[in-house]
Amino acid sequence: MRMKIAGLFMVSALFALAALIYTPGLKGPFLFDDYSNVFLIQPSAMNWEELLGASLSNSSGDLKRPVSNLSFGLNYLHSGLTPAPYKLTNLVIHLLCGLVILLLSRLILRHTFPDQTRRLILVASTAICAAWLLHPLQVSTVLYVVQRMAQLSALFTLLALLLYVTGRLRLLAGQRYGFVLILTGLLVCGPLALFSKENGALIPLFILATEWILFRFQAPDTASRRWLHLLLGITCVFPLVFGVVYLGLHHESFLVGYHDRHFTLGERLLTQSRILLDYIGMILLPDLSIMSLHHDDYPVQRVIDTGTLLAIGTLLGLAILVLLLRKRAPLAAWGIAFYLVAHSMESTIFPLELMFEHRNYLALLGLLFVITQGILSLL
Repeated sequence: MRMKIAGLFMVSALFALAALIYTPGLKGPFLFDDYSNVFLIQPSAMNWEELLGASLSNSSGDLKRPVSNLSFGLNYLHSGLTPAPYKLTNLVIHLLCGLVILLLSRLILRHTFPDQTRRLILVASTAICAAWLLHPLQVSTVLYVVQRMAQLSALFTLLALLLYVTGRLRLLAGQRYGFVLILTGLLVCGPLALFSKENGALIPLFILATEWILFRFQAPDTASRRWLHLLLGITCVFPLVFGVVYLGLHHESFLVGYHDRHFTLGERLLTQSRILLDYIGMILLPDLSIMSLHHDDYPVQRVIDTGTLLAIGTLLGLAILVLLLRKRAPLAAWGIAFYLVAHSMESTIFPLELMFEHRNYLALLGLLFVITQGILSLL
């Protein structure tokens, strides 16, 4: 009982601290893309017709991101174009993400380190949550209203993972209703994440990485294993294969976007190899002097020099580490895979701006698990 009370106090203090730290930023104005996105969504009344129109009134992304747009519309109906309520909503979403991370971390740590005490697991999961909530790299996402799209996509992705891990633990305990939790995460949280921002399409990859590294397709009986394989094949493998084939057949549609860029596809990939390592540096050794909403001055890498080769080699090394650490240090392997999967859309082939800090909003979590593996292994 004492441990539960102490844990509740510790967690409550953490979320209160996070809210307090972000409170001064709620007074800030709208910024940059807020005007071209949020200002377009102004429903005149709280009815289905107006809310549906608001949800589909934004052209950001191929899917129009209706879930995010709906949240902007509700903000507008409540407080017009006053920035503070919009930013407060972002802060609430950030805290909700933190809560899901806390619950997810506890489940994963208990499964990965069954011999550790509940107290240590509580402290470790709370530390992961605290580092994610309070990391300075998150500020440009939380207080930049339009990045609610990234936040909501992250929230529903985390919920899908939480339901998946919970369901898998139930299955390992012989409780068949674990399949219901897994399906709920995939069929409910999946579309909500996808229609918040296209990054939600990465949920199948996150789940396959989680299954392959942490659960290894284990099941209490042959029938459950077969159903699990079938479920993952239909809901994860098939959509990923379909997406890759679709991109291959319609590659001209996204290559056209490079006509308006000052870099080519090849140059973007070379530059991203360096940027992904710079992100890791900003996560592990945050330096406020180099953090910004925009990094438009980042140099385009146009040739394969020694530094670029080292960057590419390092990324390949991280991918190999996932294979090598899968059995020895599964939490570290999962953390590295999580980081790479989180960047596999916005930091690869698509003709987006080269560098944005908000692309680490979810990816940051992966590196925190790598650090946690090291600490708990030493203990």
